[in-house]
Amino acid sequence: MDNEKKKLKEAKKGAVTKYRRKKKKINVFRLIVLVVAAIVIVYFVGSAIKIVNLNMERKAVEKENKELQEEVEELNQRLEIVSSKEYMESLARKRLRLVGSNEILYILPEVRAKGEDGEYMTVEEALMESVIDEYEQKAADEKKDDEKADDAKSEESGDEASDSSEAGDSSDGGETSESSEESGD
Repeated sequence: MDNEKKKLKEAKKGAVTKYRRKKKKINVFRLIVLVVAAIVIVYFVGSAIKIVNLNMERKAVEKENKELQEEVEELNQRLEIVSSKEYMESLARKRLRLVGSNEILYILPEVRAKGEDGEYMTVEEALMESVIDEYEQKAADEKKDDEKADDAKSEESGDEASDSSEAGDSSDGGETSESSEESGD
């Protein structure tokens, strides 16, 4: 019987040892799963942060791009004004003191006047600024007129499209009534 008790004790120890080993394996497996899950979570959080940063950077670049496009448009308008015949003629008259064939040139003493920004400038410089402002205003007015004309054209084309669709609907209705009359004969 002692023998049997020993065997039973050893079997219990073996079972307990197996249970402990199995429990250790499960704990190690859980630990590995938790570590992998933590790595995945950190990776996704890092990716999300990168995405947010890239979106902010993209918005900043788009804003800068828009500002640069506006600046290019403004410079193109200014180039158009500066390269116009009228501007060049007025510049030649004022800076180079050129005159037309039937004109007389009067040279006045240089007078300084206070500009809009509070700084003193010559009368010639003030006149040049006013000429530039005048041409810029003309260009802006022409642009507004072009936009109004485009809007009017788009409204007219929209009205024509709706009129033609209504006409198509009424013509279909007329055809169906004629076909029903023919089937009645």
